[in-house]
Amino acid sequence: MQSVKNRSFKFLHNFSSDDVLTNDYKSDKFESYSVKGTTPNNGKFEYKAKVNLTRDENRNLSAKTDTEGKIIFPFGNQYHFGFFQANKGGKSTVTFQLDGGNVEFKGRKFNWFVKACTNNEFQRLNLRLGANYWGSKCESNTRVQTEEVDGNRVFALSQRTMCRHNNFLYGFAGTLNNKFEAITYDGALGYETKDFDLYLRHESYVDRKNNNPHTIAHISGGNFSLGKLIASAVYRKGNDTFCGEVTHNDGNNGKVGFTVGVNHKVNSDLTAKAKADNNLNVFISLKNKYSRLLTVTGTVQLDLKNLKEGKTNTNTLLPVPLGLEFGLNL
Repeated sequence: MQSVKNRSFKFLHNFSSDDVLTNDYKSDKFESYSVKGTTPNNGKFEYKAKVNLTRDENRNLSAKTDTEGKIIFPFGNQYHFGFFQANKGGKSTVTFQLDGGNVEFKGRKFNWFVKACTNNEFQRLNLRLGANYWGSKCESNTRVQTEEVDGNRVFALSQRTMCRHNNFLYGFAGTLNNKFEAITYDGALGYETKDFDLYLRHESYVDRKNNNPHTIAHISGGNFSLGKLIASAVYRKGNDTFCGEVTHNDGNNGKVGFTVGVNHKVNSDLTAKAKADNNLNVFISLKNKYSRLLTVTGTVQLDLKNLKEGKTNTNTLLPVPLGLEFGLNL
């Protein structure tokens, strides 16, 4: 199924810096389980569960679980239907999606989809209609969506385009609401070779703490926020990938941060990863494919600043955050 995801360019392009710095670090949840597979008619299903163990002020242990499930099955010659259900932080959502598959017109490939999202009580309904274009040097996504924000119905038009010219890539992503306010205004510029990549990206400021993309500082009315600027470099040699990233976040009081990471492929089944940031947080991850059916990922997070001062997190099961992910592929 084709879709337009909320992250500006993740759907259009897989930045190699993301592979090193953002994936497979699961220490925020104690245990994660996933089961995925295919149906006899070439459909797909997947179920995920994340368990977070905490202790209260009396040191009593409690568990909170977030779940997510989806099933996608084809029908007709090219259509797909998807059903998604998620329960995160006590909030439940149900999503239905119809995908029209790829349609070729004058040698060019296009795609369309319709998506509807609501909660388990069907109290509100968010709709999204999208179209995609796949070219040899350019990809483009367009979507129209409507959703309820603070009791008001909001309409928005989004456009994302990513193009290539030789080793260069460049893209733009923007969202305009029914009040002609620029909700998002993102950009990306990159240079990629076999061994070395350079990226410069801009991401609009989002109130991620409250998970509300509509609290972004708008361009209109003089309330302009620069957002986040991200400069990253990637170097590959043999089985190793090295990455460095510098960020300037206008939405976080203009703070500048950096992260460095390395990915080492031990063999075809085992991968080791590590990253560290300017706040002295160190993440170490091991991912092992035991068989075609089972993959296990383990991550430990070390807060060197607090450990040096003798501080540990007593609200979690372990003083040092540890995450385990079990993936079963049927």
